[in-house]
Amino acid sequence: MRQLYPAALWFVGVLFAAWPLSADSAECQCTRFRCRSDLGEFVYAVEQMLAVEAQWCVRNNSAYNAQGDCKYCSTNCKEDICDCGRSTSCDWASWAAGGLCMVVGILLIGIA
Repeated sequence: MRQLYPAALWFVGVLFAAWPLSADSAECQCTRFRCRSDLGEFVYAVEQMLAVEAQWCVRNNSAYNAQGDCKYCSTNCKEDICDCGRSTSCDWASWAAGGLCMVVGILLIGIA
């Protein structure tokens, strides 16, 4: 039982170290968004009419809402232009679940 305590502390430490940091800071406001696809890179404001290629990019990428803003979280904010992150990179619960599965797997291998 004493061996589980350091493993639990290690797990908690890894979770906090891997906690995704938000790109939303006081300097960057995400007034424009960037969508990348095989057709190119499109930078746009959600208040403007998107080009047909930009609409295709946004609608075929699960990280964006239909109007072009981020569905989950914004990343890489530079000069008020932001990329949108996918759910797995924005949601800390998926990282925690993956880490917990790894710890349980290691413990079960150790028991076997």
